[in-house]
Amino acid sequence: LMSYNRCADCKLVANEWGTPEILRDFGFVEGYPHRYYFEEEEIWFEIVDSVPGNDEEGKQVLWDDHIIWEDGSFIGPPGRKGIEYLRAEIDKFEAIEKLTEKELRHVALNEWNTIMRYKETAVKDFRLAIKEAEKVLELSENYGSSELSADAAISSDEL
Repeated sequence: LMSYNRCADCKLVANEWGTPEILRDFGFVEGYPHRYYFEEEEIWFEIVDSVPGNDEEGKQVLWDDHIIWEDGSFIGPPGRKGIEYLRAEIDKFEAIEKLTEKELRHVALNEWNTIMRYKETAVKDFRLAIKEAEKVLELSENYGSSELSADAAISSDEL
């Protein structure tokens, strides 16, 4: 499956270009994978639709909506500051729905639908990122290690 997020010709910006940039540059929200890069907050993650794994009985399964934290420069999930940043972004997205008809009168229906699709996608992805980052932080606090790897993060099916 080809993806704009996995652009073979985008060597200089390949890891810095994701779902928001695809919307900005092409005007649509791509299916999986969804990639987000927030340089100033040192957050990089990608949501893929499924990854192979084993269930509790050892049977092969595909985990849905799995997160990947590493891009080679930022390793592991964000800390508390990053989690708060993602929560603030969710709050901004949710404020969109409170806009009045008067405020939206110049927005074409197809543009509004694209905005709402992006909002729904990003909010779902950010919530998964927050949930998994909090899980890693909890493990880190409980076991006294700040060096837990992304392997400690779990898929949404395991939550």
